[in-house]
Parts: sequence; structure tokens; C-alpha cells
Amino acid sequence: MVREYSTLFTGTILSTVHFHFSKTEVAISTNALPLSLPDEERSSIEEHWRKVNADGRFFNGPVLAATQVELSDAPAIRISTSDYAHYLYSNAHPLGTPCRAVYCAAVIITCDNYLLLGQMASTTSSPGRIQFVGGNVEIAKDGTIDSRECCEREVTEEVGAQFLNSATDFTPLCIKTGGKGDHVGVFYRLHLNLTASEARSAFADHLAALRARNENPELPRIHLMELQSETVRDFCARHAGQMVDYLSPLLTNHSHHLAIREPKST
Repeated sequence: MVREYSTLFTGTILSTVHFHFSKTEVAISTNALPLSLPDEERSSIEEHWRKVNADGRFFNGPVLAATQVELSDAPAIRISTSDYAHYLYSNAHPLGTPCRAVYCAAVIITCDNYLLLGQMASTTSSPGRIQFVGGNVEIAKDGTIDSRECCEREVTEEVGAQFLNSATDFTPLCIKTGGKGDHVGVFYRLHLNLTASEARSAFADHLAALRARNENPELPRIHLMELQSETVRDFCARHAGQMVDYLSPLLTNHSHHLAIREPKST
């Protein structure tokens, strides 16, 4: 079943986030053809790219963009290819040709019922944004697209291999559509055999390993939030301006999917 919730974004029209909960792996097509863009729009994209990337900090790599999403008992996503310049332009100009990026995200929950959230680095295109661990899906060397493998890679890169090594399960949770840009998220639920304290320590070890290799983390900070209704409401209120579009609707309206505990009666 698809659930709908409204989210308001500064400078945009009211947009709706949709969640389709399914335990079935999504199939992503591999015969991706480039998106067709009018010459005038391509020129505008190039001009926008020169402005946002004046300091050369971004790489205009390929982006897989959803052209069709099938939300059924056998969920499927049909894709085309575009690039990061179009993705950034599409986010800033919602009336142009959409670039509905397809990404994966891990809903990481510790054994003592804490949810792990990452906060984006200042050098990224979304500095300070709070979101799940994850990133765009990519085409593998053999030409296939496996969202689960992409999610496992993102977890390893962003918070460390110990989080995968400590997983007690890693299962499909839902597909997100709608919201700002109508990007498509493939979410997995990852339960850990680690407490919140142990998860924080494991992340600190990961940051230390990155520093030793002179690598900058994409997520320099994590939040570990107890999955208890009052705590969730307080966190969402305090960080409303920093959270990615899907986060508050998922946390506040789908507690039964995230094992959120209600306060004990006294």
C-alpha cells in the first residue's frame, strides 16, 4: 500500500512523499538510454553548472534517473541516464526536464533500539543535511544494477565495514517517491548486533581510518536517536530545517515499521 504525507519546502510548491512498503527486492532495468534534453535546456544546465561548480569541487559524473516506477507485488524501476549537472539543475528548476535520481538508503537500527542518521559534510552539495546512510545506485561492471549491493557499498564507505559485519538482518523496507525532485529511494532495514554506544565507537574508528588515508568523509557526523515516540518528535522539531524530505514523514507516521517504542505507563 502507498502512504501519502505532505511536506513543505522553502521556495517550492507543496510536495507529497509516498512510501510503498514491500519485502520484495526491486528490479531495476539495465537498458538505460540517455535522457533527451532540448538544446536550450542543455545550455541552461551548462550555465548553472559553471556557477555552482565555480570552485571545481564537484564531479559531473553519470546519474541514473527513473522514468517509470512500478509499485506492485513485483516493484520495478525503469531508468535513463543523465549527469550530475542535470541533477543539480533539476533540483533548482523543478519546471524543467526532471532528473529523478534513484538512490539507496539504509535504515540502521541498533540492538538497543537507536536509529543511526548521518549528517552531510560541508563540502557536499547538501551541507549539513541529515539523512539515512546511502547514495545513488550505479551500474556494475557486468552491466547490472543491484540496489542491495549499492546500499552495502554505501554503508561500508560512509560508516564502515563493521556495520555490515555486525548486521543481524538486511532486508528491503520500502520505496520512496514524491517529495522535492520526486527522486526515488530504495530503502533497506539494517538491524545491528551493536548497541548505540558500540555503533558510535565503530564510526569513530571509521573516521580515524579515513584520516589515516587522507580521505575526507562524506558523513563526518552521525546522530543516534532512540526510537521512542517522544524522542522522535523532539528530534524532528529541532532539526526540521536540516532533514531530507522523507525523514520526518517516515519517522512520525510509520512507527510500526521501525519498532518505535511508546513510553511506559507509570
